[in-house]
Amino acid sequence: MFLWPKDFIVGNGGGTLPWSYWYTSDSHSLSGGELFIHTGSTNLGFYPAESTNPTNPGYYTIGTNFPAAQGTAYFSLLCPTATTTTIGITSSDGGTFAQAISCSTSLQTYALPFNFTSHTGNIAIGNESVIAGQDFKLAWVYVRFAPQLPAGTTIGGQTPAAQLGPTSGTASGDLPCFTNTTGSFADCSTLNAINWTGLASAHLTIKGPSSHAYITLQPITNAAVGSIDYAPAGTATWRVGLTGDGVNNYEIKDQVNAHTILSLPNNTMPTGSIGGNGNGATAITQSAGDNSANIATDAFVKSNLPLAGTTGSIGGSALALGACTSGTVNVTGATTSMAVVATPATYPGDGMVWRPYVSAAGVVTVKVCASVAGTPTASTYNVRVIQ
Repeated sequence: MFLWPKDFIVGNGGGTLPWSYWYTSDSHSLSGGELFIHTGSTNLGFYPAESTNPTNPGYYTIGTNFPAAQGTAYFSLLCPTATTTTIGITSSDGGTFAQAISCSTSLQTYALPFNFTSHTGNIAIGNESVIAGQDFKLAWVYVRFAPQLPAGTTIGGQTPAAQLGPTSGTASGDLPCFTNTTGSFADCSTLNAINWTGLASAHLTIKGPSSHAYITLQPITNAAVGSIDYAPAGTATWRVGLTGDGVNNYEIKDQVNAHTILSLPNNTMPTGSIGGNGNGATAITQSAGDNSANIATDAFVKSNLPLAGTTGSIGGSALALGACTSGTVNVTGATTSMAVVATPATYPGDGMVWRPYVSAAGVVTVKVCASVAGTPTASTYNVRVIQ
């Protein structure tokens, strides 16, 4: 709909002012001139003169010769003094669509969206109730309506023809989908069993508004499974997520070989627990204090640490042939069935021999004996008990 200045009549409040007060010729205007919109003119509105309205001549009436629809009105205008002003379009039932603009002293085009789908009555452009700021000169108005095709309308010329959605049954938030190979649409309710297929690869990218992005699996009940399956070429190979009863078992599973790689009962890692078998870390069952399966728990590591100690100084006094001197060290865990190795920190001298042994539970004795008469050099002895 294209409206030029001479397509308008001055509405209420125009009084007896001559047309020259409202219209100015301008060779720079595509329409040959501009309609002078004086802001603040009491009860003033501009109405299209040739409205082809059989029931209300002189007006564009919503639902009669002006669609009850949404669209955009484009205003070509200028301001005598560059500043800001407001463009507007209204209906007589109170529908008002206005927008403040930065106005130029040369003709510029400005867009104003509107939506009269829920309004009735006559249309006025430049109604003083929405005009504020600088007076402006209007060269033309172009009104473009958005297409209003009923749901289910088929657009021809396509192969197959494109259909504008389901004809019935569509609920808010539902998704349309194709029901056949000829382009028919239907209400597919919410997202369910929908496939993304790319020409080379398929991607689903989740972007958060700031720093977070989530994929939420929301089974219909707590007892339902919620998982992500990896299935190249249609063959399920891996499954990650809630399995079993959908509540108590979080698993990473090798679907091909039916091996559970990771299983967390009750979806938690029990404090102080670890476990595994030939397939990997699967059974989180062994207590940190349990050494029965020789898993590297605290108990296992502690039980396999070497039993060791260092004696006090032994020697330093003369020994007759065959005589001995000795010292002890406490070694927790040592038993009389265990073997002992000892090494002197300082070599006691030739002809001197040392013999370590577990003399009592938790006690290691080191004897230094003279195979020839002499004085062994005083030394501490480092002992290791072999379990």
